[in-house]
Amino acid sequence: EEMKERAATDALRIGLLRSVAHDVRPSLATMEHEVAALARSRASGSSEDQSHLSLLSREVNTLTRLVTNLLDSGRLEAKLIAPRHWRISVADMVRNALGSADVKGHTVEVDVSAELPTVIADPDLLERVIANVISNACRFSPDDRPVRLTAGLTATGIELLVIDHGPGTRDPRRRIPGALDGQVASRVPDEDLALSVAAGFIKLLEGELRFDDTPGGGLTVAVCLSATSAPSPTISAEDPETLG
Repeated sequence: EEMKERAATDALRIGLLRSVAHDVRPSLATMEHEVAALARSRASGSSEDQSHLSLLSREVNTLTRLVTNLLDSGRLEAKLIAPRHWRISVADMVRNALGSADVKGHTVEVDVSAELPTVIADPDLLERVIANVISNACRFSPDDRPVRLTAGLTATGIELLVIDHGPGTRDPRRRIPGALDGQVASRVPDEDLALSVAAGFIKLLEGELRFDDTPGGGLTVAVCLSATSAPSPTISAEDPETLG
């Protein structure tokens, strides 16, 4: 009877997740589009109007990221995510992630070579991992210190480092929520949700997040990607035919 009740509860949660994803995401996307269109139409407006529009745009983007992370944390707990296996460039993933990360006006210095070997991963999940880790770094970084991204080869694959100069691992402000064991939203504070989702996604990609103190102060998050082959079939993200 307990198992039946639990199964019914899980089915309800999954149904709610799908319903929210279906209803909320399109609405948020419409809001983002309309705010952007309004900003373009008022490009010659007063500085006060531009300030209000800029604030509105940032708040809509923040809400979109929060809702997306909440939905994805639920999908992780319900085991509804099945990673794809594409051959992708880490440099491309970093560039895409910077477009969606919340950098909060910080400078992000990137030293990631396009000559690095490709990795086999789900491009959407990997982009979210990188974007969430960058957003977390920018949230804690001092305004006058840039966040730095660098990557290189290791004995087992490729390691992307996201380096900031905020509080380190021993600072109580800098929680490393469930990132070491894949725990997600129900067990961590909202402000740590992005990092928790990143930990869940990287686990699905058979990689890991490693947390070290930055020399001189701060946190360095290593996004470790394995060089081992993925199950067949493997799709190249550079092949236009495979992208449909």
